[in-house]
Amino acid sequence: MDDISPNHIICDKDQRAKRHPGNQLYQSLIREQRPAYHAAHSRKAKQRLTQSIFHAIYHTFGGRFVKKIKTDKEWHVLAAGDIHQKVSHALRSGKEQLCCQRQRHCRRYARQRQAVVRQEEEEEEEQAQSTLLPRL
Repeated sequence: MDDISPNHIICDKDQRAKRHPGNQLYQSLIREQRPAYHAAHSRKAKQRLTQSIFHAIYHTFGGRFVKKIKTDKEWHVLAAGDIHQKVSHALRSGKEQLCCQRQRHCRRYARQRQAVVRQEEEEEEEQAQSTLLPRL
């Protein structure tokens, strides 16, 4: 394969792949389907979601999953099994990222809440001391 179309998905970790229009389309499809994937309880339901992304890339957008082989420096289309693994992994890996984001948010909220509680306690203590001190 000589040329890469804008709808192809480049299987690589460099910035060129991340900025490629096909990869951005793929990531948006993954983001859209991720909640449904994590909510699915059966293996078949998860496989259907994976297949729907595969189908959308191949048939709706006309894209292919391609990878550059270093030995011959040409682009090669990935096999269906490899694509299935990549799509499934992308759908699964988002759960960890979502959990991390939620945990960070929860920790940040907890720290903010602790700061507010401390400030309220200090104000109450100041108020209590001011009522105990005789006024001159």
